[in-house]
Order: sequence, then structure tokens, then C-alpha cells
Amino acid sequence: MNRRHHPHHGAHRPPRWRAGWSRRGIGALVVLLLGLWLSGMALWAWGGEWSPDTPPWQNQAHRAAQVLHGVLVWAVCALAGRWLGPHALQMWGRKGARVAWWLGMATAALGAWVALAGLGLLYGPADWREALVALHWWPGLLWPLLALGHGLYHRWLGR
Repeated sequence: MNRRHHPHHGAHRPPRWRAGWSRRGIGALVVLLLGLWLSGMALWAWGGEWSPDTPPWQNQAHRAAQVLHGVLVWAVCALAGRWLGPHALQMWGRKGARVAWWLGMATAALGAWVALAGLGLLYGPADWREALVALHWWPGLLWPLLALGHGLYHRWLGR
């Protein structure tokens, strides 16, 4: 065994295709995004309009989905703060990954759009609510597919 090249040398580094993401980071992101998507589906299914005919369980379920969605957003922001900056810096200058790069830019732009619309839903005027729901809902449905395409393009299609 050569002293300079210990068998575990470089083992702490993730493979190149993950571009700075660890298996734990990828797993955590997938779980959080799946939770966000499912809680968003629950919010849509149980509606946001209250009426005297709305069963109490539906109001409670809607509120639970709303709280879960908010907590998961906080966790995604924490995770993004940890990994997205280093990932973007590592990938920014790569010449051979143009499709993955553009998918990453589109993923980031659509993610920012969904986040801003979500902030508008939370803090915006009530008369904007109907428009903001559509501006948050439809891109929010498509965003995980775009993120998955960005994450897997280079792994499966590009080389």
C-alpha cells in the first residue's frame, strides 16, 4: 500500500454526478419535496373556503396540511441554504453539462416563482388570493418533475 494513496483517500467526496450533494442530502430533499407536494395536494383537495356546511374534520385536516406545508417549506429552505450554493458554484463553469445546466436554471427560476407566489399567499392582500393560488399551484405541481429531470439528466442521458 502506498502511503500517498490510502484506500480511503477521497472517500468522503461524493461522486461527480452528484455535484456536491451527499446521499443523505439527496434523500432528505426527496423526502421533504414529496411531503411538500403531498401536503399541497391535501390543501387543494380540502379547499381553503369555509362555509357553515364544512365538516369540522375538513377544517382540521386543512389546517394540519397548512401547518405541515409551512414546516416543510422551512426545512427545504434550511436544506437549500446548506447545499444549493455550493452546488451552483461547482456547476456554474462546467462546459460539458449545458442541458443539465439549463435544466438547473429553469428549476431554480420556477422554484423562486413558486416561493414568491407562496409568500404572496401568506402575506399578500386577500383580493390577490385567487390569482396567487393558480400562480403557486400549477408551477408547484410541475416543479418536482423539472427538479427530477435536472437531477437525473446527467446521470442517465448525459455523459
